[in-house]
Amino acid sequence: MSKKLLAEDFEVFRGPFISGRQSPDSLGGNLLLSIVLQWFWFFLTQFIGQYSIFPHKDQIFSYLFWSGFALSGLSAVYSIPFIYRSDYRIPEHIWFFSSIDGIDKFRYG
Repeated sequence: MSKKLLAEDFEVFRGPFISGRQSPDSLGGNLLLSIVLQWFWFFLTQFIGQYSIFPHKDQIFSYLFWSGFALSGLSAVYSIPFIYRSDYRIPEHIWFFSSIDGIDKFRYG
């Protein structure tokens, strides 16, 4: 099956890169946005979590706080163009973990 696939079969994935929506230059703004979203989800989870029946919810909130703090700090550092242009892999990984962490925060509420 893989021998039958051509490069033209994957041209549909180039659209966001050509339009500039997923360019490396737009990554800095996305990282700044992730800081705001991280803390929005944390405070929303903290507010909803007051009514939670989960055991050990204080430990869960402590993990959510420190993971959000670490990801926010890394996002702030790597949103500076001079730094995130030096190596694109690290900011992409930070963006990935921020996305996953934001989804996980809402799950504990």
